Amino acid sequence: MKLKPTDKPNTSDRFPVDSVRLPGSKVVRLSLMAVLFFGLLLFSWMVFRKGPFLNDSVKSGKQPPPVKVAWKNIDERLSDRKITRRSGGMLPPSIVSTVTSNVHGHFSVYIEDLKTGMWWGLDEKESYNAWSLLKVSTLVALLKKAEREQISLDEGIVLTPEELKYESPYIEKVTGSFKPMSIKELAERMIEGSDDAAAMALCKKLSFDEFQECFRAMAMPLATPPNILPRVSPEQYANLLRSLYRADYLDKTSCDVALSLMSSTVFSDQLRAGIPGEIQFAHKVGFNAGTGDSHDCGIVFLSNRPYVICVMSTGTTKEEADRVMSSLSRAVYEFMDHGMPVVFNPANGSFDLPSKN
Repeated sequence: MKLKPTDKPNTSDRFPVDSVRLPGSKVVRLSLMAVLFFGLLLFSWMVFRKGPFLNDSVKSGKQPPPVKVAWKNIDERLSDRKITRRSGGMLPPSIVSTVTSNVHGHFSVYIEDLKTGMWWGLDEKESYNAWSLLKVSTLVALLKKAEREQISLDEGIVLTPEELKYESPYIEKVTGSFKPMSIKELAERMIEGSDDAAAMALCKKLSFDEFQECFRAMAMPLATPPNILPRVSPEQYANLLRSLYRADYLDKTSCDVALSLMSSTVFSDQLRAGIPGEIQFAHKVGFNAGTGDSHDCGIVFLSNRPYVICVMSTGTTKEEADRVMSSLSRAVYEFMDHGMPVVFNPANGSFDLPSKN
């Protein structure tokens, strides 16, 4: 039967759309709801835990860059990680003479260009008693524990009578009872002033295994029993400094804290004395007058050529170590800044740069 233009089709025999029920549709809907639920759960976990799946753009709320820029960024990051250390040979004779000519005691030196991986050394594999150099590794282990939310850096600690027996510039200035100090405050005293009492209190917040993990991750000699003095070489300690520079164990923000504290140390008589004041130098010293050990290791943030410099010595005096290390540091700085050795004149302690022509 044909319909006329004015006629309306009969719809009484049609199925209502809402009445359609396909077999298994309820199971499908429940499955989709489950997928959405677990997807949201996973996303929430990544946001609140700041997992590695979220890149810096997502964390900061910034828009991701164009594809070409994004590929370039990841290439540069991977390239930085692929930097391999390669020997540049012996130190230039003019630099070697600063630690071998008319020097009282024995010195070992390690220098590394952090941009190229090129390094130079003088008895760089020789190990020494580490002394206060290991306070940096204590800080690193604490920061890693805080990153994992296993400890609060604002936690208050009251120094015990046992800890108060150790050398501390802070204790000498305090009269009356001691107030609780946060882990942050103790960390500042431990690194900036090399406070032994603060270091002992903070060490009690870490287990032996947590120390071992830190040492392994940073290619440092493993922790030793309490009755054995830990030893380290300039080459090995450079691994810790390089790790802080590249942020390959700690988060970048944690590394910034460590390097900032190391840049604020009160010790400026050795390597710091040979570096211009406007150049940032993050370092840690370690010394023991009884054995004549004196060490100073750090990162010089030279804008075009940041580098590690680590000097360890034994059988010397503080005055001699100050003189030798400041002279060496100046010679190395000029070498790294100008890309050429300097001529050291031990008679007057001056340095002459050869002509570039």
